[in-house]
Amino acid sequence: MKMPKIPSAFLVHPGLRTEQDLDEIYDFLRSISTLHSISDQEVANMCGRVRHEHHEAEEVLFCRDEPAASWYILLTGATFIDGTMFLPYHW
Repeated sequence: MKMPKIPSAFLVHPGLRTEQDLDEIYDFLRSISTLHSISDQEVANMCGRVRHEHHEAEEVLFCRDEPAASWYILLTGATFIDGTMFLPYHW
């Protein structure tokens, strides 16, 4: 299955998003099968905070035993966690 196009609304600062931006983000998040078990309200709450980030190869995003401050949905590339490679899920 081909990944849906990432909405341009992800590039809008969360505090400046319009209702249309939030709707586009909501639809995109709802298209990710991993998020299907999350309630509509929880996904709607994410829409105001979610953002798109680009990271360079070998950039460290977090370290073992650090408290979690956020979580990531991998769209392209790969990540290594404890010596295991994870690739993006293509929904």
